[in-house]
Parts: sequence; C-alpha cells; structure tokens
Amino acid sequence: MRLRSLFSRNTNKGTSAAADQTRVPDANPGEPPREVELPQEIVKSLQLHLQTVGRAKGRNLDANGFDPDLDLYETGYLDSLGVSEFLVLVEKQYGIALPDSLIGGRANTLTKLAAHIAGALTGK
Repeated sequence: MRLRSLFSRNTNKGTSAAADQTRVPDANPGEPPREVELPQEIVKSLQLHLQTVGRAKGRNLDANGFDPDLDLYETGYLDSLGVSEFLVLVEKQYGIALPDSLIGGRANTLTKLAAHIAGALTGK
C-alpha cells in the first residue's frame, strides 16, 4: 500500500489543505517527496497497525473505535512482543528507526507516537 494513497485526503474541515500538509522525503530515495497530513493521518495509520498486531494475537480491535489517547501498555493492547511487531510495521511504513522503549516511555499513546513520527519526518 502506497503512502500517497493513505495520506492524500484533507480531513480537517475549516482549514486549508496547505496548512495541514507537510512535504516529507520518501523512504525510497529515487522517488520525489510526498505530501502527507501530520499527525492526524499518522494516528489513523497507527490504528491500522495496532489492529494488525491485535489480530495476530487473536484480538479483534476496531481501529476506528480505538481511542488514540489511551496508554498502549496499561490498556493491554501491546505487550513487549507486540510493541516490537507494531514498531516493525511503523518503521517499514515511515522509513525511520523507533526504539521499543519509546512506547513505554514518552510515546505511550498513538497520539504521542504520531507526534514523534511527525517530528522525525519533518526534522522538528
């Protein structure tokens, strides 16, 4: 699945698309930079990755209904193995390295993790 298709819509009504989008380098060096909406669209992507990991563990998680501000460890959605699996999916999608300790520390929710990823992608 291409990132361009995942992040092509502007979901924030009342704001311009230009204000919500940031150009980030593509994970593939030969391709031109893509425009993505940050971090709201990243949260949606992370919810889908969380759903994928949950299914592998026999859990049926509704990605759309998952509160992105819930602590991923405290709610039991991720354990140490689940975090590793989850971060592998995220790293492949965004082309950045994320330590397992990030989920247990300062990025313990999807919202905080999305902000971290957005910062890494934009250099902020």
